Amino acid sequence: MSIKTKKKLRPSFNLHKMNYICHNKNTNINMKKNLTFWLFPVTLGLIAMHSCSSEDDYFKSQDEKYTTNKFQVFSSQDGKTVNYADGFKTLMERYDSLYNVSHTAKTMKRSFSKSENIADQYIEFNIRSQEFTTDNNEKYVLFPLIRNYQVDGIMVASLREDETIVEYYEMSTDGKNYREILSLFKAQYVKTTVNKRLSKSACGFDGYPPCDIDTVIITVPKGNGNGTGLPPGGGGGTSGGCSIYENCIDNNLDGGGGGAPELGLSPCFRTKLLISKQQIKEKVNTLFDQAKQTGVNSGEKGFMANSNGSTSPIITGAEHSADFGDISGYEGFYHNHTPGGIKIFSPADIRKLFEFIIKLPAGTSLDTAFAGVVATEVCGGGCPDGYEYFYYVMTYIGNSSDAGTLYNHVHSLNFEDLDKAYKRYEQSISNKPGNSSQYGNYTGNKALEKLFYNTLNKMGIKSNQINLQRIDQNGNITNVTYDANGNPRDTQCS
Repeated sequence: MSIKTKKKLRPSFNLHKMNYICHNKNTNINMKKNLTFWLFPVTLGLIAMHSCSSEDDYFKSQDEKYTTNKFQVFSSQDGKTVNYADGFKTLMERYDSLYNVSHTAKTMKRSFSKSENIADQYIEFNIRSQEFTTDNNEKYVLFPLIRNYQVDGIMVASLREDETIVEYYEMSTDGKNYREILSLFKAQYVKTTVNKRLSKSACGFDGYPPCDIDTVIITVPKGNGNGTGLPPGGGGGTSGGCSIYENCIDNNLDGGGGGAPELGLSPCFRTKLLISKQQIKEKVNTLFDQAKQTGVNSGEKGFMANSNGSTSPIITGAEHSADFGDISGYEGFYHNHTPGGIKIFSPADIRKLFEFIIKLPAGTSLDTAFAGVVATEVCGGGCPDGYEYFYYVMTYIGNSSDAGTLYNHVHSLNFEDLDKAYKRYEQSISNKPGNSSQYGNYTGNKALEKLFYNTLNKMGIKSNQINLQRIDQNGNITNVTYDANGNPRDTQCS
């Protein structure tokens, strides 16, 4: 698919082939490049040249914002030592309060007092490890993750990027010292709750709120073994700047966009919330209907959206393109591919994702931006209503410091050549054994996901910089990752 953008202040290029290329001083123009933010139309050479220099200025200003937008909770007050563990706890409680979600014992107790449903998992911030500092001066603390009233995981809370980004993620079970740390947390949790569980409050059992626990710091080994970096994550994490917690030193900063991102403990959590929003569900169904159309009614439609569920009206595009116009105020987009099109993201779709990334307010986690594509195929039998449905979502999960380089890199690529290579590769693998759908003689999910990997590779993007998710008709989400040979691997979201 090709996606156009109009009425931009920057020069733009035509759908598949750039008429003008910005020569970024930090980027080799002959390199194959990654992703794209803004489409560069060429009007006057002078304007185009000015715009390229403005692009550098934009990322420079973004870097400056990242290094000045620091958190109040991690700033020393009256010369006192900063308690990072307390800061992580305060931020998560603050987030729960602002956005009516539940990740903490405090929120669960409040829900219980209001006779509301209680979540089945939370982070127990009052049991914690000592503070750790990496060689890159990143701070992190480990906390037990409570599921069904017992310790069932380890949460990492980290402060990084010059203390401007906080990230919460579940530590990988493959991490060194994981079992030892988990055992220590389990023992401490039982020790601190056993007496309270036997009291009249009956806390810590199914249907009851968490127990009140006094702060306990236990000494544990590093979550990264003998390493000097952050502990490994188990399926990705979610990060954000001070604005989404309303905790910036500069109180005039705001969350911007369509509200703060839905803070989750993994990409699964974020996408579950996204696809559960009523407006998004209704418009996705509209796109599925459009994806079945043939003849004069065929073509692409799309809409823009925010993670809080707000959307733009449906936008009618051309046969294989959609023009979203001004994307300001939105975090992502959805569109359909046609019956004659390929059922997964094209190079232009990947480029479009980066247009949304560049529009995110400073301090916002880059994986807030998202792209969705839906498609259908008439199946040969076995499908509920005669169609197989394809539904993918992608987000950027690379380092924020790499995003500017990737953006400039993408705009030196020849998208006409990329589009041809995309179609050739799909044709070359579609008939190979194991690549057809189980419902008919057409390209199935696994082959499409190999195509996506190939497309990223040709654009110079690492597969671990983009998170790809496949969604079935029941709303079940599967994270698609890749081995060293580009073969897709499935991880089901629970």
